[in-house]
Amino acid sequence: MRTSFIARTTVGVALLAVVAAGCSSSKKSTDNGSTGSAGSGGSGSGASGTPATGSPVKLMITAVKNTPVLAQQEQFDAAQARVDYLNDHGGVNGHKLVLETCDTKLDPNAEQACLTKAVSEKVSAIVGSTLLFSSFKGLEDAKIPLIGAQGLTPSQLQSPISYPIGSIFGWFAGMVQMAKADGVKSVSVEYLQTDSAKFSDSVVLDRAKAVGLTVKTNLGSALTTTDPTADAATLTKDNPDAVIVIGSTGTAPGLIKAMKTGGYTGKFYSLSADFTEENLSTFKDALEGVRISNVAMPLDNASDPGVQAYKADMTQYAPKAKQDENGELGWSGVEEYYQIMKNATAFTGADVIAAAEALETPITVGPYGQIVTTGTSPLSTYPRLFNHNFVPATIKGGKIVADGSFVDALGT
Repeated sequence: MRTSFIARTTVGVALLAVVAAGCSSSKKSTDNGSTGSAGSGGSGSGASGTPATGSPVKLMITAVKNTPVLAQQEQFDAAQARVDYLNDHGGVNGHKLVLETCDTKLDPNAEQACLTKAVSEKVSAIVGSTLLFSSFKGLEDAKIPLIGAQGLTPSQLQSPISYPIGSIFGWFAGMVQMAKADGVKSVSVEYLQTDSAKFSDSVVLDRAKAVGLTVKTNLGSALTTTDPTADAATLTKDNPDAVIVIGSTGTAPGLIKAMKTGGYTGKFYSLSADFTEENLSTFKDALEGVRISNVAMPLDNASDPGVQAYKADMTQYAPKAKQDENGELGWSGVEEYYQIMKNATAFTGADVIAAAEALETPITVGPYGQIVTTGTSPLSTYPRLFNHNFVPATIKGGKIVADGSFVDALGT
């Protein structure tokens, strides 16, 4: 099918709309037999019950620990919980994992300092991380891979050392795919006025054109907007069938409420990263029925073995930490590394890259389902776009509830 996805290779910063810091983690008993037996959930099945004793292998995770705009402590907590579980069950082929955390502080210089530190310490890989600003040339020269990045920026979908666990494409093309499937003919699209959100907007606009949706209004909201009333009126003035809200955790819930308060009765589409437990509760009535694109399985899915494995690890090793999509990313990034390297005997970054490049079949990484680390991208401009699935969902009773399993955002 047509894939005229607009190239935005100069986009620097990527929008992460996932907010709210988790609490500090703590470790309990080291024996939880159920976690390692979730089979297809990718929870480390095949790991032994014997603690790892081999020489340590250092990993790094980078994210924003705590700022007013973005806070991702739960990402660190969940990655450490997965490391603790693996170490208690044989590590990676007997080798103990050591996880180093690096706070990027939502600052490009701090983020680049984290990557520089990863190179100087010769970590085996950077796993399950949020990266918003950086060039990866230093990592490329040192052959240190990004395992389980989110694919949020063009460089993460282009760099030869990047093995994204999912991508911005799943979130934003997924919203368009859901709207098309729901019979929507026309949309208005809201995004924030940042370079990264413009990149996200380009995905939505291009996919809307590709599937035949008419875009009535395309509005860039200011980051400093505190009253969404005017933006709500602009987005709904032409009475589109639906409004696609890119936004953020700080803007999307209030904007949707303002549109409904103003009398708009059409459909809404947004992404899972825009909704925390807090705002799902605070805006519960206003968010009822909003359709959500997820790149990981929602945590309320009681039947998904990957979600249950993640929850089991968190209950055992980080019982005070928040459980959310950020946590799923940190946990699954470590799991992706394990699945790539579980039979390895050498663990340099170059060894990890070689192992990832040798994989010819999908691997299962918990809440992110099955992913591939090699292959042919459907979009030549973004050669690392291997994983473009999403989970359609709907907000019901203040919860994001999956409407099935993973779907290809390209509709193929």
